[in-house]
Amino acid sequence: MNFHIKIIRSLYCCNKWNYFIVICLLLSYFTFWNFYFYYTEEILIRTYSNQISYERIISLLSNGRNSLWITILLLPIIVSLRLLFTSLSLSAGGFFAEARNPFMDYFNISLKAELVVILMYFTKWIFIEFIWDIRTLNDLSIIPISLYHYFAKSNLPLWSTAALSYANIWEVLYILIIAGMLGVINNKPLKSNVLFVLSTYGVALVFWIVILTYIAITLT
Repeated sequence: MNFHIKIIRSLYCCNKWNYFIVICLLLSYFTFWNFYFYYTEEILIRTYSNQISYERIISLLSNGRNSLWITILLLPIIVSLRLLFTSLSLSAGGFFAEARNPFMDYFNISLKAELVVILMYFTKWIFIEFIWDIRTLNDLSIIPISLYHYFAKSNLPLWSTAALSYANIWEVLYILIIAGMLGVINNKPLKSNVLFVLSTYGVALVFWIVILTYIAITLT
């Protein structure tokens, strides 16, 4: 058995509840680090100095730090919603493709694929600490190795942010890991499972991007 297949099988077989806890703890750390070191008065002034008063900026700083723990406590819910989005997409596609695996199999696969999200945040930490010059909150929202990463300094319309942000290497890895773990339960080749993920999760993601884009256009 190839080494990468062994890794995929080991990942699939990890205890899902312990894995979920570890994912939430790591995301909590990244969230705390982001707020504590970069949600500062200086960055808020650079972001909003031409839009709101100094007193309002100080109020935002205080409210943001006071709500940090609420954000961290909500992370398990946020992660769960993301898992349900992927799981339901795969499950619905499996139903119509007559590949009717139990929903919890898809949920388990979606959970284990969260490894990609952790890798993305770790990479983002490296970029923020050692490569990027963080001047505004917008700089903190950039996903590394995405199209938005490369075009962020251009004068892009707000509505293009979602599409460019989701066009990144992490979505590719996410799809590949999901496809690899699908092979554990259906014994189909990787190419076949990649096509299945693209026609299920991929389609749902496109709809989500369209919704975000529509909201951005409406607000602007």
